[in-house]
Amino acid sequence: MLCGPFHGEDVVVKAASQHDLKGMTRLLDEAKNYAQLLPLQGKALPRGKLYVARNPPVPPQATTAVPVTKYYGRTLAREVEDRDRTASESCERMPSIFRQRIISTVAEVHDLGMELGCFALNHIVRDETGLMVMVIGIADAKPHSCGRPEYFEQGMVAPSAEDYECEELHYLCMDMHMWLHGL
Repeated sequence: MLCGPFHGEDVVVKAASQHDLKGMTRLLDEAKNYAQLLPLQGKALPRGKLYVARNPPVPPQATTAVPVTKYYGRTLAREVEDRDRTASESCERMPSIFRQRIISTVAEVHDLGMELGCFALNHIVRDETGLMVMVIGIADAKPHSCGRPEYFEQGMVAPSAEDYECEELHYLCMDMHMWLHGL
C-alpha cells in the first residue's frame, strides 16, 4: 500500500526493471526534471514523489527508481483514441482558452529553465474539471534559456521562428492554431 502524500488518491506509478538500463535512465531523468520543476508541481505538473529502492552493496545500476504522481486524468491523445474527442478537436477546434492554458503551462516550464524536448498530445492532461492543464512525461526535458517575448495572443500574424527566439513555443503556438500564418 502506498502511503505518504497520495493517501486515498489515484496515482500513476512508473517503474523499470534493474535490468532495463535505458528505462532506469529515463525514470531517473524524469525524477531529476521533476526536482528542478518542483515549484510547478500541482500547478503545471502533477504532484510527484520519487521512491528509490536500493539494497547495498549493489551497484548503482541495480537501483530501482519508482516515480509516483497524482493521477489528473487522461491525456488528449487518449481522449482521441477513446473517441471522446476527434483529432481535429484536439488543436484547431479546441476552445481558445484551453489552447492558451496549454501554451501558458509549457511557458511556465520554460520560465524555470527547461524545455520539454519531445512534446505532443500524449503529454497534455486536463483535470476532471477541464480547467487545469498538466504536462506529463518530462524525461526528455533539457535545460533551456528561453528568449521568447511574452505574447501568445490568438489571431495575430505569426512571428517568424527566428524572431520569436523559442523554437518549442513557436511550434506549439503554430500547432495549436493560435496564430495566423504569415502573409
